[in-house]
Amino acid sequence: MSLRLEEVSFQYGGRSAIHKVSLELVRGETVAILGPNGAGKSTLLKCMAYLYPPKSGAVSYKDKLLQNYSPRQRARMLGFVPQHFSPSIPMTVLEVVLLGRTPHLRWGITKEDMVQVERILNELKLSSLAKRYISELSGGERQKVMLARALAQQPEVMLLDEPITGLDIRHQLEALDTIQALVRNNDTSAVMVLHDLELASRYADRIILMKQGEVYATGHPSEVLTEQNLQQVYGIESMIEPIAFGLNITPVRSIQ
Repeated sequence: MSLRLEEVSFQYGGRSAIHKVSLELVRGETVAILGPNGAGKSTLLKCMAYLYPPKSGAVSYKDKLLQNYSPRQRARMLGFVPQHFSPSIPMTVLEVVLLGRTPHLRWGITKEDMVQVERILNELKLSSLAKRYISELSGGERQKVMLARALAQQPEVMLLDEPITGLDIRHQLEALDTIQALVRNNDTSAVMVLHDLELASRYADRIILMKQGEVYATGHPSEVLTEQNLQQVYGIESMIEPIAFGLNITPVRSIQ
């Protein structure tokens, strides 16, 4: 199983957002996409999900182009968690998470669907919010609900656009622990857009570091998150020290 991008480019109007990106995601790994604002991280993730069909290049899964799968088939394979979610009609947390079961439904919601949803709500400590409307929740709580919806989808690849935005540090760790456990226990894969370099070094098997719409470096966190790379990509001087849980990264000063 692999999700492969071959020289993928995408533009907004006449402006290039990503340019000739080639990558391959393999089963059982967690990947973090990093880079400064405007580097093309979210655009790349949406091309992986085929929410943005590339202007050139190809995205394939299991050696078959994504456009040759039906939307229902893609939804079973690829679970996408957006940065923001605002339903057009009032929906409870339970109803939103049940939406994740849609690709698996045939004749309505089954007992198995409810068991899966209740398990996920419990794992993410959302059970007490199940009957509340999502419009009543904080931004961080909504983000956890969107993660729960994607988990209910049981995809083979999780694509998460800033999944810990708005969460306090405890809930950031809980969310990332859940994603990591899903990958390890279900032999699936996850790709996350993150801003926290230290958490990325702790939870990611591989880092994709982007600059101006292109992949600047990719590899193990210790290979990619170097003082030289952070200087070239983020324009900062930094001090980096390996620790028991990833890397300790101290920004020293801006150099641009």
